[in-house]
Amino acid sequence: MVKEKINNEQYKAYLIDLDGTMYMGTDEIDGAKQFIDYLNVKGIPHLYVTNNSTKTPEQVTEKLREMHIDAKPEEVVTSALATADYISEQSQGISIYVRWEWFKYCVNRSGSCH
Repeated sequence: MVKEKINNEQYKAYLIDLDGTMYMGTDEIDGAKQFIDYLNVKGIPHLYVTNNSTKTPEQVTEKLREMHIDAKPEEVVTSALATADYISEQSQGISIYVRWEWFKYCVNRSGSCH
C-alpha cells in the first residue's frame, strides 16, 4: 500500500468515518488515536460518522474511550440520526409512525415525531 503524506493544515475540519478508519471490529487501526490527538492539539474541529444505525452516540463514544480517545456524544453522527434529521426536514405536517425505540428517539430528537 502506498502511503501519501497529507498536508492536514489545508483542511478546516474533518468528518471521520469510524469502522475501517478508526477501528476494525474490536481492533484499533494503527495511527488512529495519534491522528485524533493531532487534531485536538491543533484545535481542528472534527466529528465522527458511522453508518452503524444500531449504536447510540453514547455507545460509540464509549468504544472510542476504550481506545483512549476522548470523544463526546455530540461529536458523533450516526446514519439513524442523519435519517431522522432528513425525515424531519421532508415531513413537515405529516404523521410518522415509528416502531423501533432507538429510531423513535432519533426522530423525536429531530422534532418530527409527536
